[in-house]
Amino acid sequence: MEGCLDRLGRALAALATMSVFLEHKRGADSDERQPIALSAVAGAVRQSTGCELAAEDLAALRGVLGSGMLELVRLPDGGGEVGFCLHRPTAAAALGRKRRRTAQASPVQVVAEILAAFKEGADTVRRRQEREQRPLEDMLAELAAANMPAAAAPAPAIPSTPRTVAEFLASLQQAPFYGGQIVDEAAHTIDAAAAQFGDPTAEIDECVWEALASRGVDRLYAHQAAALDHILLGEAGQSTVVATATASGKSAVFQMAALQLLVRDRAARILLVFPTKALAQDQAAAMADLLARVPALAGLQACVLDGDTPGRRDGSDERRRIRQSASVVLTNPDTLHQAMLPNGAWAPFWARLALVVLDELHVYHGRFGQHMALVLARLRRLCAPRFAAFSATSADPAAHMRALTHEPAVAAVCADGAPRGRRDLLLWDAARATAAAPQPQSDVALVAAHVLQCGLRGIVFCKQRQTCELVVRELRECLAPELRDAVVGYRGGYTPAERRSIEQRLFGGELRLVVATSALELGIDVGALDVVLMLGVPVSAASLWQQAGRAGRRQRAALAIVLATAAPLDRAIVADPSGLFTRTPPPVHIAADPAVTRAHLHCAAFERPLAPDEPMLTAAAPDHGLVWDRLTGRWCCALAYKPWPPLRVPIRGAPHTAWLVVVAASHRLLEELDASHALLALYEGGILMHQGRSFSIDRVDPENRLALVSPANVSWFTRPRARHTTTPVRTDSTAPLAPDLTVCHGALELRVAVLGYRCIDAQSRRVVDTVDHASPALTAATTGLWIDLPPTVARSLAEHGVEAAIHAAQHALLAAVAATAGCDPAALATECKSPLARAPRSPRLVVYEAAPADNGPTARALDDPAAVVRSALARIAECACSDGCPSCVHLARCREQNLCTSKPGALQLLRLLC
Repeated sequence: MEGCLDRLGRALAALATMSVFLEHKRGADSDERQPIALSAVAGAVRQSTGCELAAEDLAALRGVLGSGMLELVRLPDGGGEVGFCLHRPTAAAALGRKRRRTAQASPVQVVAEILAAFKEGADTVRRRQEREQRPLEDMLAELAAANMPAAAAPAPAIPSTPRTVAEFLASLQQAPFYGGQIVDEAAHTIDAAAAQFGDPTAEIDECVWEALASRGVDRLYAHQAAALDHILLGEAGQSTVVATATASGKSAVFQMAALQLLVRDRAARILLVFPTKALAQDQAAAMADLLARVPALAGLQACVLDGDTPGRRDGSDERRRIRQSASVVLTNPDTLHQAMLPNGAWAPFWARLALVVLDELHVYHGRFGQHMALVLARLRRLCAPRFAAFSATSADPAAHMRALTHEPAVAAVCADGAPRGRRDLLLWDAARATAAAPQPQSDVALVAAHVLQCGLRGIVFCKQRQTCELVVRELRECLAPELRDAVVGYRGGYTPAERRSIEQRLFGGELRLVVATSALELGIDVGALDVVLMLGVPVSAASLWQQAGRAGRRQRAALAIVLATAAPLDRAIVADPSGLFTRTPPPVHIAADPAVTRAHLHCAAFERPLAPDEPMLTAAAPDHGLVWDRLTGRWCCALAYKPWPPLRVPIRGAPHTAWLVVVAASHRLLEELDASHALLALYEGGILMHQGRSFSIDRVDPENRLALVSPANVSWFTRPRARHTTTPVRTDSTAPLAPDLTVCHGALELRVAVLGYRCIDAQSRRVVDTVDHASPALTAATTGLWIDLPPTVARSLAEHGVEAAIHAAQHALLAAVAATAGCDPAALATECKSPLARAPRSPRLVVYEAAPADNGPTARALDDPAAVVRSALARIAECACSDGCPSCVHLARCREQNLCTSKPGALQLLRLLC
């Protein structure tokens, strides 16, 4: 028995010495580590130790080490030969429990560390063998089989003649991995439609027609002509909203309107407002090109003004130049709120402002919608332009427009005259597969690879950033080498320069498939796509149709596939899939928080003192806090908001505090993360993935908001074991719930302490190690709701465990709040209890927003808090389980912490709240 492990230990010592010293000679700071072929070192190992080292031995060694320190791969150009990598200290030193990381270690130290890990793993194997009384050879053979890298099937190169969507769908059902995963009951088809053309009544200058014709617009669709008439000929005070399908030519409407208004008056100014920087950048080039094609508009400029535009602090006059000379300014709500409206130097621009365009109208809902409505109310105090809004997913666009712009007269254009190709929508459930042989890749990677192998272009939508990176990595591993560079990831956190580069490569056709989060859900033109894959059922109908609409542009047939996961929402849809593709977006809700209104009043008074009869003031509560100026007879901004009030009024939740992720060796900026995402992404010892590549997080510096990383060639990723605590900072609003019980809503300080992490194999999704390692605690500001429980309620829960009852009730309450707000449950979080939790504090139920930019879903719960609590109670009471399950008091992301829950305690607590 001892001989087997001894032989492996001697072989590992020789292997580690050769590979580690080779890596040290290559340079410890190199960004890439190439796997070493087993055949290249097998002879040297045999000569130095007398051991024959086979691929099975390497796989058994990986199982004994247990920590992922030894990684095995199939070499792409070696006929399926096995290669290996042994990790440098920065990637692996923290893997052993309570082992300190060493920033710089000599090769001798690294070899000693690897052998120490083997000794620990061998002792574990021996103890297990003694318990189970099994031959050691059999146990090592099992480890070898479990850790042997799967041989990837050769993937064909991209065909010279791409298949059609119909041919792709037929071939998909003939693929080796297909086993009946398509849910026939959910299949939905939208038939192709012919174009309906129209001619505008409004006079359009010939040079404007010529400019649009040079970009392929020969005739206008009926909805485009109607929209232009409303914008150019509508009465004063009338706004226009165009709500037609994605890729129906909405951009051409505001482009033509802007050009015509400028032809009428070269001194006019146009303001285009987009919800994201990427959308503004996407439209800027098109507007600049059109201006250059109109001789009458020679010399006029279209410029982007956002947070990345340099100003005086950067030693640049770019912002002043845009303010003084740009005829078309493309911006976002944040810049309009913080930099343009409060700056008196923009007064000449406002005096000549003829048109304000609001793109992606459906984004402005909830608290973000309230902020935007108040920003536009401030704009209307300074000027009187026309408003035109555009959206592809809106239940009642006219009502939404009225709520946002306060304009009573709204012309809505909803009849879509654009042609469209056939669109098929399918639901894919991996659990239904009947294929005989299990596949090493996930279904989403296999289907996405099939898209590329059929010569089509597509996009994969993922709900989480880490999932996006894992799909990129897995997809590249199952593709032929010539196709790997055609796949790219796209998500928040990438630097602006990297995002712009990806967008240009997508539009130019260089990239054939992008794996993205909702960052690409909005209308950035990424060229003609054929297939959309949605990993997980989109939580809202608006999101479903926005994502599905990314394919099929320019009259192409399109296919959208929703791939159901194990999430409760997905399983519920699979159980009853009939309404998945027929649901419509619900009416848009815009919040009415008095605190938000009060804050914008001070911003408005800073821009220009408020008269007593102004609509903004008369609609506000009397306790607005403004300062009365007797000399002018107007209300002025309070001193507490100065010197620059908008900076104290973030319109997307907490103020943006960027964390920088830097590759330590090359000093290269890898990512910029906001505080809410840094909380659980940056912890020492963890793995951060970027474009499918792994980086070890070596140091986290909360004071300077800096994380240092280094490349790590590993086949696993990490998930943190964290403790969340929240502390109320400010109560913005309250609502009575029951005698002595009040629901509070306001600002919270969130503190996340990562006490360790799990290493999870990227292929099997099994936990390969659990590491105890305390990383510096991080804090962030968020918003949420909470209920402080009186001592009598807490004492009544003693028999069930106070913390367990509260924990279970919070899970049910989180699901109820998400259902009320119509948001993804992943946008909400709560304080999860576990054995890691500190001693109980004053009992409190808390549900907060994981990312404050999610438009304040917790604020909706205050409209009728009793109904939300009753919904949570019904969720538990109607569940048939005895001890709790994902349908009632368990939360999937909570994992083993679900053990610290009490379903009876949650039932009792929620009944008391009712």
